[in-house]
Amino acid sequence: MTDSASTLASTEDFDSVMDAATAHIKARIAAITVGGKAPLELQLPAHIATSRLDAIPIEVKDALYQYLMDPTLSNISTLSANISSAAQKAEDGAISPDDFDNYCDGQADWAVEQFTKALMDVAQNKLKEIGHEHPDWQSSILSWFHMTCDFLLGPRVWGKIFSFITKTVKHFEDWAGKVEGWFHGVSNDVTGWFSNEFGPPA
Repeated sequence: MTDSASTLASTEDFDSVMDAATAHIKARIAAITVGGKAPLELQLPAHIATSRLDAIPIEVKDALYQYLMDPTLSNISTLSANISSAAQKAEDGAISPDDFDNYCDGQADWAVEQFTKALMDVAQNKLKEIGHEHPDWQSSILSWFHMTCDFLLGPRVWGKIFSFITKTVKHFEDWAGKVEGWFHGVSNDVTGWFSNEFGPPA
């Protein structure tokens, strides 16, 4: 990290770059849902991509934990319980394979909706609010936000989860009794990444 972070020319610039980052992330979410090619990586302006404060301000850290990590963990827990139960029912013959497939697809749609909601909450509300109050933090906020969403949408979290829900776990005969353990591993990845990047939650 650099000793100091550069300030954007104006709050309007900050909002514009945040909006562009959010739109790009939503496009990535859409690509995940249809198994399509992800859009090209968003390139933040060089002075933003390379500029961060030495230490993340507690307000920013709390926002990233509260609006991105916590909802992600909550959603993973819900998916784990729901899909584990459904896989066991399919294994026991209580629901048909087609019903299980459709249920998993519905859970995937729900997960995308929930992540998009969390994204909009943090991007459009709290982080913008913090950036408006602290203009000298704006470049760092954008950099941390972009980095966090890259991780969450990558192959270790939502990309991995969506593939598991829509493809892998549909072979329920191989997964009955094992689903919760799989999701637990993803949750550990999320908490470990946040702790390594930002320190433990306050």
